[in-house]
Amino acid sequence: MLRSNLHTHTLWCDGKNTPREMVERAIDLGFDTLGFSGHSYTSFDTSFCLRDPQGYAEEILALQKEYEGRIKVLLGVELDALGECTFDPAYVIGAVHYVTARGMHYPIDHNLAWQKRLIEEGYHGDVMSAVAAYFHSLPEMAYRIKPDFVAHMDVFAKFNEQHPAFDETGDEYLTLAFEAVEGIMEHCRVFEVNTGGMFRGYRSAPYPTLPILKHIQKCGGEVTISSDAHKLEALNYGFREALGVISRAGFDTLRVMTPAGWVKMPIEEALLGYEL
Repeated sequence: MLRSNLHTHTLWCDGKNTPREMVERAIDLGFDTLGFSGHSYTSFDTSFCLRDPQGYAEEILALQKEYEGRIKVLLGVELDALGECTFDPAYVIGAVHYVTARGMHYPIDHNLAWQKRLIEEGYHGDVMSAVAAYFHSLPEMAYRIKPDFVAHMDVFAKFNEQHPAFDETGDEYLTLAFEAVEGIMEHCRVFEVNTGGMFRGYRSAPYPTLPILKHIQKCGGEVTISSDAHKLEALNYGFREALGVISRAGFDTLRVMTPAGWVKMPIEEALLGYEL
């Protein structure tokens, strides 16, 4: 059974709970490892990021010592392509949250209105050009950051299930996604299967979608599961569903962080303890 989550946000950035509350909830859930991944500082937009990175790092490291022997607490960061990190993290999640067009950084997954602004203002209504700009930025991010794994690589489609703007199963979209996978894998071979969009009610399946996961598997990539938790209730949300999608994509194992470090866990072992 999965007993860890490395993608966790708190009140230090745009989460809803304190780190201590998250740790206590993780212990109640039977976790043996909890990683915190505050959003890296972005000077042009402080709405979602760590405004006090050093304070965040100090609190997480203090909790790591306090809870030693009960749960492994890790100091991580979700490092945006346009962000910066001023402390030494135990691991780095690489991500792209903005597309730059006409000199402006548009947040693509904050809300639908901002994404529509990007498409209309930045690309004169050409949605696929905006999608292409996002996917083209992913390998560039991986090259610059060299992350431990890449977050929600198809997050541009966050609102597309409820407000369709493009065909996620079409050749044009999947070609862009597959090319991004191949470019990322020159610098990082591990992709996150992220249940955050499901928890928030935007999507019925995790990021990335099944066709993209199949391509990752075909190219020899690996996957890890996290919930992108911004509140207590999300810490282990949708893990079984994510395991099912990973299995259908052809993966036999997934990467899991344990107190002893990264391990490759068989899917069958990860499924143990979840109700059928």
